[in-house]
Amino acid sequence: MDNKAYRGEFMKWWKKRIRFILKTLTYKVLSILITIVAAWALTGDPYIGLTLGLIEATIKVAVYYVHEEIWYSGRKYFKNRKKSS
Repeated sequence: MDNKAYRGEFMKWWKKRIRFILKTLTYKVLSILITIVAAWALTGDPYIGLTLGLIEATIKVAVYYVHEEIWYSGRKYFKNRKKSS
């Protein structure tokens, strides 16, 4: 594959990934805003709403990371187990 063809394929791949990344970021921002507004509406205090929104986002990122580590470890375990059978 020549350089020009490779570059074209890479640009297609990159444009698709950028769209997914932007969609993910906008979804996360909306999710955080919904939490902030809901907490604010329930408590009547915008600072509590903001605090809960940021705490919720931080906890979810940490839980996602741990989940990914466990998932990866499980995949590796079953892959190695399958090879030894």
